[in-house]
Amino acid sequence: MRHNEEPRWPSIRNNAYGLNGFFRRSSQVNLMTTSWYIDVDFTTLYLVSFLDSIALSVIWAVIAWNYRDMIAARHWCLSAVFWLIGGLLLAAQKPLQSYAVGLAGNAFMLAGFTEIYIGVRLFYKLHSVYRNAFIFMAVSLACMLVSYPFWMGRNPVYLASFSVPLCAAAILLLKRGSVSTGSVIAAVGIALNLLAIFAWFIMNVLYVAHIERGSLIYFIVAANSLLVQLFSAMVWNFGLIVMAVDRLRGEVAKLAYEDTLTGLANRRFIVDGLSNGRIVPQEAADGASVLMVDVDKFKMVNDNYGHAAGDVCLQHIAGIIGSRLRRSDVFARIAGDEFCIFLPDTDIAGASLLAGDLVERVAETPLNWREEVVYMSISVGLSVWNKNNAGDVMTVLEEADAALYAVKKNGRGGHLSARQHPDVSAVNVETITGKECEVA
Repeated sequence: MRHNEEPRWPSIRNNAYGLNGFFRRSSQVNLMTTSWYIDVDFTTLYLVSFLDSIALSVIWAVIAWNYRDMIAARHWCLSAVFWLIGGLLLAAQKPLQSYAVGLAGNAFMLAGFTEIYIGVRLFYKLHSVYRNAFIFMAVSLACMLVSYPFWMGRNPVYLASFSVPLCAAAILLLKRGSVSTGSVIAAVGIALNLLAIFAWFIMNVLYVAHIERGSLIYFIVAANSLLVQLFSAMVWNFGLIVMAVDRLRGEVAKLAYEDTLTGLANRRFIVDGLSNGRIVPQEAADGASVLMVDVDKFKMVNDNYGHAAGDVCLQHIAGIIGSRLRRSDVFARIAGDEFCIFLPDTDIAGASLLAGDLVERVAETPLNWREEVVYMSISVGLSVWNKNNAGDVMTVLEEADAALYAVKKNGRGGHLSARQHPDVSAVNVETITGKECEVA
């Protein structure tokens, strides 16, 4: 057989992700005294591939339309659309006998794989790589164009090009800080696809090297490679959908547990977190100290400067307090001008030192509001949360709240420590003088 002559045996020259063409035919291979028959219905496989691409296009289009902030969904939708177009072109290549149609089909397939990688990057909020993707596709298409007249070397070039963005996407899915169930499923699906591509790549290399031509193994690998790629595409898209659902669920949970003005946790987060042990585990030996913080005479700020100034005031104080806390501390806004702080593994002495520091910092850091300086002060009440009262969330908060209002009755701008179930009025108040909502 001449090198420029296509083989007369059944050749798997295309799959759902683009090699070179398709047709159905039977092959008989005599191995010792047994006859083996392989009958691959490529028409059915192409129909399944088209239906899969349409289904994925619709699913991702619905997700992208309903959740327009999820830009990654647009790229994954575009990926499925590219596969559908590429598959249609490749299916038309054989009847049309057109190299240009085949090349265009493989170009769309490559674009579909590249969109998967771009979507993963955008999902993780990484910078876009459109320029690099364009350069990669241009180089790949140039290699495809050069290799297209040579039937024997065509497939390895396609397969190698398709593998690059898939490998990059799989690595990215498994390298992120928080690997999720969805990312693992997607990575496994991509790995299956790469395994099928690699097996088909090896068979084509062996074909080019005149080692493996027309045997039973050649056709079995071709057929199974196509089936695995069809299956794996559904698997990795399912994983991406799980990732998208997890992201949306996380955003809903964030809205439920986050204060929109300050970005802090809210009262629901504190109550639920204490109840289920998320903030301080039930078995924690040292428990935690609780600080209730209230902005003194906050109503004066709203009355004198308007609610916009009041909002900025709350953000200003939240920033001061937050800068003095550890990563393990829990800081929440539980009412209009009232905050709550949980200090894990901190005794009341350590909490008192922090409370005094916070009172001083706020008093020394006035708010600049439209060319005026607004001095503010805070009052802080402290209580202790430990195993002895782990199940009584409201009692802990009420103790700290009672201590807080005892401070306000004694002049504001200070902090008060209360023991477990104390008579708050009998506890000494430690007051640090501060200015209360004065204008300089």
